[in-house]
Amino acid sequence: MSTTHVTYTGTAPAADAASYVLFDTTVASPNARNFFALAGIQRFRLEMKNSEAGTTVASWSENGGTTWNVYDSVATVAATATVTNGVDYNVGNYRDWKLTWTNGGVAQATWIIAMSMSTDQASVV
Repeated sequence: MSTTHVTYTGTAPAADAASYVLFDTTVASPNARNFFALAGIQRFRLEMKNSEAGTTVASWSENGGTTWNVYDSVATVAATATVTNGVDYNVGNYRDWKLTWTNGGVAQATWIIAMSMSTDQASVV
């Protein structure tokens, strides 16, 4: 099993209900379709500490991100002081893939994002 950590470069969500891109293959590797297949990636893991509720949304695209197809949406409550929120995705079959956060309308005072990609299969989604 090989794991690569992914850095989130965006900002903490403000007091809005906007969508924030956490990861997008069309941005991470704009000239390479089948990013996950080329790298042997099967699993994408998100761990987050968020002070306010929101929703993670996973989407795939067959046309370089022109059209995104939502296939999973997870309502996420605020993380506690000792517990993080996390979700695994099987991503190996997607040409392009994107993970976004739709904020719940309240600014995130705590916003810690940890993401990783690995060659092993996820146990869910």
